[in-house]
Amino acid sequence: MLPAKLARSAGRPALLLAVVLWAAMAAAHAQAPPPATGPWRALLASDLAFLRQTLETRYIYAVYPGGEPWQSLYAPALARATEAAAKVDDFSGYRAVLSRLVSEFQDPHLRLTLALQPSRYQWPGVALRFSNGRYLVGTSRVPAIATGAELSACDGRPLDQWIDELAALEGGIPGLESTRVSFAARVLLDVGNPFRPRPARCTIGGVDSELVWTSIGAEAWAAATTLRPDAPDAPTGLSDFGTRGAWIRLPSMTPRNKSEADAYHAVIREAAALRDRDVIVFDVRGNGGGAYNWFIAMLRALYGADYASYHARERLKIQPVFVAGTYLTGPRPANADPFNTPYDADLSRVIDEVRPLWLKGGREVTVVGASDDRRRLRPAGPPPPNPVRARVFVLTDHGCGSACLSFVDEMLQFPGVRQIGRDTWVDRRSGSSLPYALPSGIGTVLVPSMVRENRERGENVPRVPVVKFSGDLSDTSAAQRWVLNELLNPGDAP
Repeated sequence: MLPAKLARSAGRPALLLAVVLWAAMAAAHAQAPPPATGPWRALLASDLAFLRQTLETRYIYAVYPGGEPWQSLYAPALARATEAAAKVDDFSGYRAVLSRLVSEFQDPHLRLTLALQPSRYQWPGVALRFSNGRYLVGTSRVPAIATGAELSACDGRPLDQWIDELAALEGGIPGLESTRVSFAARVLLDVGNPFRPRPARCTIGGVDSELVWTSIGAEAWAAATTLRPDAPDAPTGLSDFGTRGAWIRLPSMTPRNKSEADAYHAVIREAAALRDRDVIVFDVRGNGGGAYNWFIAMLRALYGADYASYHARERLKIQPVFVAGTYLTGPRPANADPFNTPYDADLSRVIDEVRPLWLKGGREVTVVGASDDRRRLRPAGPPPPNPVRARVFVLTDHGCGSACLSFVDEMLQFPGVRQIGRDTWVDRRSGSSLPYALPSGIGTVLVPSMVRENRERGENVPRVPVVKFSGDLSDTSAAQRWVLNELLNPGDAP
């Protein structure tokens, strides 16, 4: 299924569990003396060797196109990891080396998840949030620092630089608005990463302030710094909006349970009846992706099959290329799909061939695509008439990623559709990440097995709204008032 939904890391077990884990492993291998380099360095060496082999043989960019573009990125990254690994003597160093190595490829679909996290951090009693281009104090335990004060620089360097350096070590993409938002609270947090010095002085509210770092438990820090999310966890569904509007909430591109599947099917059934509304808003805040089938079925129901087939062509232009052996074919059991996933007839017509492709060096990939690329072109002649009278908006935020981005790609091909809200997240052309457990048992690496050749949107390029919302995007009522009062006035033509 294209593309695979991004996995999310889980839990914060105490670091004490690492000691228990190592003790169990040592007992299982009691016949061999413990390595002189210490447990964490030994664990890292094992996991790093496994990660190296896995990336070189299972990561799509290593296999295809591979060669010099891959080696110029991979070889220096591996050399840095190998050099740093020789100095590791604790969990923080172990985590930092693996995290930096995975982060260097700047691929949001390449992810490292660890079951262990530090039980304690260091912080200066202040946590930030990013809002409309500024870093504001979201939480303060320091009497002299007010909540809401702006922090402009630390140690003479702007906060953007600190954020970008942190993102490069911890799986973010430097330079993006979505990165500013997601890493703002963590920039004044010391998790013991040896590659990142912490700031000593910051300009807060126009005053140069020395930071006093103190210890705080991981759970206490999470509780103290929990800010309102960008998007509420509102369920899938259709609701009235204003006098003659419709609000379609899509928190995921794949239903997560039977109830959500039923809600998706209900929206699809009712979509055609929305055509004569004044406005339709697709709310995809926080949508981390899923499969294409559901949103394509919704677009076909809303716009009609002919009109949707004429305009929704972005996914059809893509030619997926898989690491050999990772594209699965064959019949599925009858009970494999309890959600009754809609069938994408247009996609099935262009993906009518699965063939091996041999590369230099004897490596093999699997190409999934049409034998005749002309079938990917729009139907001949003018487009069918648009049956939708309503003005159509797509409300995005920084959580819109993976297949949600593909949904926005398709929607913006429909004349008159406007993206509003905030910048989306980003992705590379990779996808279909497969999990590989580290030998230590401490974590899993998710490795993309597929690349989308011919995708028009570039690598790590967000979709940027034509109109940005400067308010609290987690407040649905505020977002709805904004659309009604500011975007639907008579002078605002699409």
